[in-house]
Formats: sequence, structure tokens, C-alpha cells
Amino acid sequence: MRAWLTAMVASLTVSTAPASSPSADDCVPLRSGWVSRQSGLPELVIVNRIAIQTDGHLRWNGVAITRNTLGRYLRIVRTMTPMPFTILDPDPNADCATIDAVRDDMEALLPCAQGYCGEGHGSWGYANNGPPDENSEAFHQAERDIAEATARARAEYARPRP
Repeated sequence: MRAWLTAMVASLTVSTAPASSPSADDCVPLRSGWVSRQSGLPELVIVNRIAIQTDGHLRWNGVAITRNTLGRYLRIVRTMTPMPFTILDPDPNADCATIDAVRDDMEALLPCAQGYCGEGHGSWGYANNGPPDENSEAFHQAERDIAEATARARAEYARPRP
């Protein structure tokens, strides 16, 4: 009787424990025609990155945006020649429902099935080269160069005009 009661309490404890939230990698597999981080970017391509943060907020190339703004941007992207490659970069702890909603937006407005969309968190390399080694000095130098160029561009943009 005591063994049975112990087993019953243990099973109730396990069954009532809160389920952990799945990671972004667990949210539906890569969609048809989409490119993964492991396969890399096509060469000589313009890239836009849509980040989904843990709290569900969106960023377009590092700038905070709303879902409505995302829709406007995607409508513009599809008219560009050459059409940029768009990467969905969800934080590993982002909500699956938000990730799936953004995937739906992208597929509705871009030719994702033809290889213009990709998904994966982190740095992307070019096709056949794989992602860069994030521990290499060359990678860190590239990051510093990009940050420096971004800071110069922001300073130039903020400078008062006559």
C-alpha cells in the first residue's frame, strides 16, 4: 500500500510539473524552399535580417519594428531588383507562435519557396563555406569593422543639415 501511494504521488508530481517552453529550433521544421544557416547564403546577395527577441519584439536589420512595419518592409523587398535574401533570426527562446506568424508573413509576401528566405540564429557564412568561426580573430575584426561603420553612418545621419 505504501509503495502504491508513493508511486501515485510521484506520478502526480511529474504530470503536474509545468512544461518547459520549446526552443526556436523545436518550432516546426524548416519550410520548403527555405535555406538554413548551415547551408549558407548565396554569394553576392543583399541580406535583410528579421530578429525575434525572447520577449516577442521584432527587429529589422537591428532596428525595432512592429508587425505592421514588417509587412510594409516585406512588400517593398519583393519589388527590389535584385531581391534581397531575408533571414528570420529567432532568439532560441522566442515564442513558437510569434516565429510561425512571422514565417507566415514572409511566405505570404516573399517567394520563400524559391530560396529567397532563410532561418537560423547566429552568423551566416556563404554557400559552400559554412558559417564563419565565431572565435576567430577575422570574425571579431569583421564585427568591429561593421560596428565602426554603423557608428559613422549613424553619426552622419544625426548631423544637422543646413
